[in-house]
Amino acid sequence: MVVGGSHVASATWGGSGGTNGNFSGTFIPSSSGYYTLAIYQHNQAGAGNLDVNVQVNGGPVTNLATANIGLYKNPSDVLGDGVRLSDLTYDISGNAYYQSYGYNEGAQGSTIPLSRLSADLVDRDGSEALSLEVSNIPAGMRLSDGTHTFTASGEVSKVDVSQWDLSKLTVTPPPGYSGQFELTVSATATEASNADEASTTLTLPVTVHPDNALQIGNGANSNGNDNIVGGNGNDVLLGDEGGTLVITQPGISYNIALLVDTSGSMEGNLMTLTKAALKSFAASLVGHDGVINIALIGFAGLSQTNVKISFADLQSGNLTALNNAIDNLQATGGTNYEAGFKTAANWFDTHADATSGYQNLTYFLTDGDPTYYLNGSNEAGTGNSTSYETLQESVAAFNQYSASLGKVHAIGIGSGVSEQYLQFFDNTGAGVDATVGFNPTTLYNFNSGGLSNWGIEGTSGSANSGSAVERVNNFGSNNDYLCIRDNYHASSPEASTKATTPGMSVTAAQNGDAFGFSFRTSNFGDADTFTWKLVNNSGQIIDQGTHSGELTSFTAVTTKPVVGAGTYRFIFEVLDGSSGGGNAEIQIDDIVRYQDVVAAPASDVDIVTNANQFAAALQGGSTALDPVAVGHDVIAGGSGHDIIFGDVINTDELPWAENNLIKPDNLPNGSGVTALEKFLEMKNGVAPTDADLYGYIRANHEQFNVAGDTRGGNDTLNGGAGNDILYGQGGNDILIGGAGDDILYGGTGADTFVWQKGDIGHDVIKDFNASEGDRIDLRDLLQGENDGNILNYLRVDTATSTLQISTTGVLNESGSNADVTIKLENGGSAVNLSSYGSTSADIINALVGQHDLIKIDHN
Repeated sequence: MVVGGSHVASATWGGSGGTNGNFSGTFIPSSSGYYTLAIYQHNQAGAGNLDVNVQVNGGPVTNLATANIGLYKNPSDVLGDGVRLSDLTYDISGNAYYQSYGYNEGAQGSTIPLSRLSADLVDRDGSEALSLEVSNIPAGMRLSDGTHTFTASGEVSKVDVSQWDLSKLTVTPPPGYSGQFELTVSATATEASNADEASTTLTLPVTVHPDNALQIGNGANSNGNDNIVGGNGNDVLLGDEGGTLVITQPGISYNIALLVDTSGSMEGNLMTLTKAALKSFAASLVGHDGVINIALIGFAGLSQTNVKISFADLQSGNLTALNNAIDNLQATGGTNYEAGFKTAANWFDTHADATSGYQNLTYFLTDGDPTYYLNGSNEAGTGNSTSYETLQESVAAFNQYSASLGKVHAIGIGSGVSEQYLQFFDNTGAGVDATVGFNPTTLYNFNSGGLSNWGIEGTSGSANSGSAVERVNNFGSNNDYLCIRDNYHASSPEASTKATTPGMSVTAAQNGDAFGFSFRTSNFGDADTFTWKLVNNSGQIIDQGTHSGELTSFTAVTTKPVVGAGTYRFIFEVLDGSSGGGNAEIQIDDIVRYQDVVAAPASDVDIVTNANQFAAALQGGSTALDPVAVGHDVIAGGSGHDIIFGDVINTDELPWAENNLIKPDNLPNGSGVTALEKFLEMKNGVAPTDADLYGYIRANHEQFNVAGDTRGGNDTLNGGAGNDILYGQGGNDILIGGAGDDILYGGTGADTFVWQKGDIGHDVIKDFNASEGDRIDLRDLLQGENDGNILNYLRVDTATSTLQISTTGVLNESGSNADVTIKLENGGSAVNLSSYGSTSADIINALVGQHDLIKIDHN
């Protein structure tokens, strides 16, 4: 059963939920109107029959029939009953319906019939004349009776309608107009003998309902830096369209830097492999339909890092010289990533054609980890290992020069390079935050001791026979570990085995540290699952991850840095999802706390060990479909209940399989609106209209907001009046909910949530993350607050993680008279405000002062 396009209920005759074909569901309309109804009955054994009953607001149960409820086969039948309908539109929940209109109201852009008017004289001796006038007509509005027509202007806003047919008056608003206005109808009787007049007036209110608009970007460049303004309807506004581009597209010109590791470890086979791959790749670029400027840059230690050769507009005649330069690469010295990035950025900025709209590409090829970095004009680092300072400075340099380097494709050569480090030096992926720890303090290595202080679940009872949590002793080898083993049981297939560490303390001085552990699997298939969570003392999830499939070597995991002193715990959970083949087992070792942490966006990288892999990685980087860059947008929703996305909607997880569809190969991740258009076309059999796109996005908006997606610009979103939903997405965004009860998602990046004067309502921030730099700005909302009276304006309800605000400074002790509330959540859980203090006053002082999470005028 589908109402308004939304699935309400379904069942099978004999299966789960079927109850022999009897089932029910509930539908709550968001707006008044005529909703579509469809019931699909699949033929099983004969045609069968269907009996549908309706109950409204707990009233009597009646048959779904025209005698009991307004039921029509199609919109024309409704029109035949004298009801005027809008076009098919969508309510705030994305359900399809038709609005019904009476006199003096209608849709934006439509002709609206006015109430039937009549005027007559009381004195009927024939000595008086009657005149009628309609005034206060807004500029651009057209008044008509089907024969006579008048269009108001800024100078003339009234018309004599004495000779018009008052029973057929209509008004047509100018394009784009919506809102309310009042017409004044005046009847005047004039006595012929002495010109005496008597008048009476009638006020006629008219409502022009706004369209619900879908707007994507602003103009031809829908991925640029746009200013987007919504109307008065329940709009869906997207800052960018998205899509993908082939990096070396025909007709597009490029600056390409081949940034090649020439440190001493590249000597021998690795350098031979690299030279052959570079020559083949360079040859493939010749003949490109567009200009390619290219540079070969070798990097090792600071003194060995330089541009070997460069060409403007690479042609076949340049290949000999370029190949000679490749052959002359010599392996010597240490590995200074920063020196390489700085040299490449300098080439892009000063020698490449940066003024003609060229796109910059960097191929970063290395066999090892950074061992040097730049300290001013000097070189620092051990030269033979990667320290915390070296990696931290190298990552900072990469971020500093990324704007010049453009798309950076990192390729690791051989088995000596650490993928855990290299992932920070590639910006072609989604940029999911990653963490690497240094200087660990060992908390548990399982070389001694027991598990008496651990929390253990899922090892008792017959259903868990074979499940266990135990310390494996390798008898003096210092390679003991924790074993968590789960047994599959057919009667309880979802039963898992869990182990929870004792509390791990973090002091104030250790704020920003991270935790880590190593693990490997045994007898682990794709249907088996290992899940780990790091939680604080309130059970709030700080970080988490999952793994399926075999992993034979111990692999290190580092969590996000923790924020705030307190007690933390790991929860390790193993679920055997395979019905045969033994018990799934996870082995845990070396649970540590890292004193020094490098945290930054990371992408998947290629690690190559032979010529075919190397060629594929280079060619993949040059021809792969990559998401287009999106802009820094300013979006205002206006009035209405709006849904606003600062960037492109993430359509990577559309339900293709659930709708028995196969996703086309030419729609890679990042395709944005194009993927949604194709999905709806294949699902419905026809190309979608804007109304179809609007309805699907409105009904499924949460599906398009993917946590951790860093693609996006630095946007400013203003919901305006109404109950709005704002998605900042990637970038450092500013979100202003406006008046009404708003739901705000900042997305990745350091986002600022702003409340301005008059923004009264009960709002929720769904992903407030102080560690990413999120902040709340109340400077314009609060007037007159100071250190002495701040608790009259601002308090905290720790039970609901809600900021309670009085804009007039009259907040009572419980905060129950707050005219603005802001609930703070992150990752589906409430933010633990108690970690900032034991009383409301302490928490407010910490949030406003010590941590600067809330901005007010006097801080």
